[in-house]
Amino acid sequence: MLKTLNVSDSDWTVPYPHVGTIGKHVAFEPSLELAQRYGFDAVNLDVDYLQQHGADRVRQLLHEHGLRPGGFRFPVKITDEGDEELFRKGLAQFEKEAPLCAAAGYRVCAMHILPWSFTGRMPFGEHFRLTVSRLQQVLPLLRQHDIHLGLEFLGSFGNRRGAAHDFIHTVEGVRCLAAAAGAESHVGLKLDVHHCWAVNDGLDELVTLQPRDIAYVELNDSMSDGQVQPTCFL
Repeated sequence: MLKTLNVSDSDWTVPYPHVGTIGKHVAFEPSLELAQRYGFDAVNLDVDYLQQHGADRVRQLLHEHGLRPGGFRFPVKITDEGDEELFRKGLAQFEKEAPLCAAAGYRVCAMHILPWSFTGRMPFGEHFRLTVSRLQQVLPLLRQHDIHLGLEFLGSFGNRRGAAHDFIHTVEGVRCLAAAAGAESHVGLKLDVHHCWAVNDGLDELVTLQPRDIAYVELNDSMSDGQVQPTCFL
């Protein structure tokens, strides 16, 4: 794992695709300077910057700052968060962006999975089958460009409270999804330590994971005024 500075992607609260940030957004070139100054190994990619300036420029900047590629956004809505039209639009976007990101040396992308049915109409089984089908359609692109997708589960009960139908919100849920899609070679976990804590995933479960199971790790203590909020409110 690389210690990666994550400020060059969009803020996590916005609706367009993103890896997420630590809550601050910095343009790509200044983020490289910050990462070098404070001893980081890698920096996440601003895909819009890449599209404007090209893969050679990104690789040059990484080399000049002694940094390695981190992660980049995954723009495809594989759950019922997107209807079929939005899924197709995201898939077309990923088909365009994936080769550019790979050419720049970036081979890890990540996104969260909402732990409930966004439409409120899909029971778990139906939702699972839809997500498997969509993930299978993404898989050829992951294989073609040797990209590892990390899917983040959101374990906090507050994310599901009041939802008509809940969905994947555990380590094993993500692993079962990847297995059902036949995508274990290129789909793994984006592990947020807060969400591991929220679902009481202990070290006994985490130590059974193999390196290939983990695409990305995010440190997130979700603290407010120095106090961890009760799980039921997160």
